[in-house]
Amino acid sequence: MSKERNNLNGLVGRINDKYGAGTIIKGSDYPNLPRISTGIFSLDVEIGGGIPKGRMVIFKGNESTSKTTTAKMAVVQFQKTCRVCMSEMEIDDEGNKVCPTCEDGGVPHKAFFTDVEGTFDPVWFKKLGGDLDELELFQPEYTEQACDVVEAVIRTGDVDIIVVDSIAMMSPAEEIEKSSEDSMIGVHARLTNRLVRSISSGMNHLGMTNVRKPSVILINQLRDKVGVMFGSPETMPGGRGQNFAASITVKFFARPSERVYDEGGEKKPVGQQIRFNVEKNKTFPPHRSGIFTLFTDGTKQYGRRKGEVDNDVQVIKYGILYGLIDKKGGWYSYENIKKQGEQKMIEALLEEGLLDEIKDKLVGRIKDV
Repeated sequence: MSKERNNLNGLVGRINDKYGAGTIIKGSDYPNLPRISTGIFSLDVEIGGGIPKGRMVIFKGNESTSKTTTAKMAVVQFQKTCRVCMSEMEIDDEGNKVCPTCEDGGVPHKAFFTDVEGTFDPVWFKKLGGDLDELELFQPEYTEQACDVVEAVIRTGDVDIIVVDSIAMMSPAEEIEKSSEDSMIGVHARLTNRLVRSISSGMNHLGMTNVRKPSVILINQLRDKVGVMFGSPETMPGGRGQNFAASITVKFFARPSERVYDEGGEKKPVGQQIRFNVEKNKTFPPHRSGIFTLFTDGTKQYGRRKGEVDNDVQVIKYGILYGLIDKKGGWYSYENIKKQGEQKMIEALLEEGLLDEIKDKLVGRIKDV
């Protein structure tokens, strides 16, 4: 047994010498990758505390279900977080982002957005709180270009979140060059598989113990299979390889009946309730679901600004679910605060600065699951 062990140790040493230190490591040396919030509290709770660094995530759904907006909100949260110590950045008197923990002021996470659809809206991104000066934007002409550039960006090790919007709209060069009459079955799926393999290869290139590997969000659409009589007719363009490569897959959907309207002088839509199902999760218990409200316009009736999510309401609901907030009838209580009505409880917690405390406690419990 000792001889076998020595042989294995010798082999590991030779492999590490040949391919670089850390090619083979002990399982105990594999780091717990940090998570960054998506900016949507219910989604953070149901996927395990946020998007894990160094993993591939798929957001899928029909049109107008906030897939791209959710990805942009995740980018915003990355931009607000220090890549050195993972603390939240602050704005100094000169308007610069600084880290309150790092002595040198820290550095915010860097973001790369691959806008295949050509629908990126800088105004909406700023409304969500994004920093356009700290965002690298790329619009590929064809799929092969997207594969090469995304992989090259990952291999630099200098980017923390990459968004590809969307897989369904990527056009292979062959598809562009040939006539529309030519059959090209399987070309899109083959290149989508190439993309996810390139992403995985780039991640592995950075090393297993590298906690600064980027998170990659792939956005995809849904299509209906023709002639399906039983089971779900829905499928994603690009083949099945992407499902296997992703650590987390989230499906978003919205119901027209759950739009939010401002009941002022004219009844106008100001928001939408978005539902989601976590269909796959290799980092947390899967098959969870949740809901949030995204406000697409400012409204005095609900006291919300454009681009805001009802995170305060979600904190209250999960606080009750996890036993931090006591609810009896219409009365809510937390420590020495007791109020009747959800909105009054939120206002009281905000005034006392306790809402963030409850949020931190909830995230702590979730990560301990």
